[in-house]
Amino acid sequence: MPRKTSTPDVTTTPVTAKKPAKAAAAKPAEAAPKKPRRKAPPFAAAEPPVTLAAALPEADIAAEAYLLWLADGQPHGKDVEHWVRAEEIVRGRQPVAA
Repeated sequence: MPRKTSTPDVTTTPVTAKKPAKAAAAKPAEAAPKKPRRKAPPFAAAEPPVTLAAALPEADIAAEAYLLWLADGQPHGKDVEHWVRAEEIVRGRQPVAA
């Protein structure tokens, strides 16, 4: 329990000082016009779309990647490496169109 003193407690003394008035913010005479947003450029196809005949069968790639993962000792974090190697293997199996 705190000891009573003869000086008034600062936290309980009412504040009688007035707050200073806010100064009016000066508005510019003429606001700058807003710039219109740029439209996104249309996407140009860099390559022709892949047809189903040219696409590699995803099931074959997944099976080959799984076999590579097993052969590599089932390591964590090498999924992309196994997938890319499996794509190369499957691509090598497909006949070359002339």
